[in-house]
Amino acid sequence: MHPNILRTMLSAFAWREIEKGEYWLLSNLNIRCWEGDHSKYTALIALPGLVLWGLVLPALILSFTLKNRRNLDDPGIKARYGFLLLGYASTSFYWEFVIQYRKLLFAFVLVFVIQEKSSVQALWAEFILIISIAAQISYKPYSEYHLNKIETVSILTSLVTLYSGIIFLDGNLNGYVEGIL
Repeated sequence: MHPNILRTMLSAFAWREIEKGEYWLLSNLNIRCWEGDHSKYTALIALPGLVLWGLVLPALILSFTLKNRRNLDDPGIKARYGFLLLGYASTSFYWEFVIQYRKLLFAFVLVFVIQEKSSVQALWAEFILIISIAAQISYKPYSEYHLNKIETVSILTSLVTLYSGIIFLDGNLNGYVEGIL
């Protein structure tokens, strides 16, 4: 739910200049940006929602878990915040927030880099994934070996898929290579 809310809030800021000085909302090209309802929606709902859901709420929960990191096995805290901590090593109780902010970065790339070619979007996504896989390998945040392995393979699969997509979108491939990709 969190990434979808963020993507919805961010979409209010995704526009395209169709004619010089005329900006239209990408999600609905019938809406002219920064005029009338769009300005009200952006100022009253999208921006506060983005700040609340993307920055404040995760930061508050992270600060609470940091403050109580020595008591995370307490039944009351586990009942309330266990869904954020389950599966992680005790030293990596914060890792769910790393993943949330990674998703936020992906949402930013999807919304704000849409003006560029899709290969530029894919390169930004690859950059995020390279940092993610390096962090995953370095920290090994999960309590079980196989969970760390699955996460590493998952990120690596995303990297290979994006890389193949960039090559495929280039269009300068023979039929055999295109079929493989």
